[in-house]
Amino acid sequence: MDKNTDRISRFLAVMDGSFRMKPPQWVLEQSREGQSPVIVDVRDRAAFEKSRISGSINIPLKELPDLYEKLIPDRQAIIVCVCNGSVQSAYAIMFLYSRGYDEVYNLSGGMGRWQKEELPMENK
Repeated sequence: MDKNTDRISRFLAVMDGSFRMKPPQWVLEQSREGQSPVIVDVRDRAAFEKSRISGSINIPLKELPDLYEKLIPDRQAIIVCVCNGSVQSAYAIMFLYSRGYDEVYNLSGGMGRWQKEELPMENK
């Protein structure tokens, strides 16, 4: 078993009923407490350019394997992945965990929920 496969097995072992989902309010609370998470938007560039969570970075899911080390160098950072509805971001958190990032979470409800709750966004 290689190192990455072993981390994936550990990731699945620590998975709880929440599937590492965090609600939008948790993300905002982390920021208020000075632990600003890195918000990684894994949607395609066109969707990201249209609207995005303030302060987020865009790494489309298909580009994550090539860009994660350059754009998220701190493996100790709290990372919250977001997509349209939480499916693609679930793949992203598993990938990042397998590469040594322990504090990876999935934004519950994705951008749809963030927008519905009228939270801070950047619109172009």
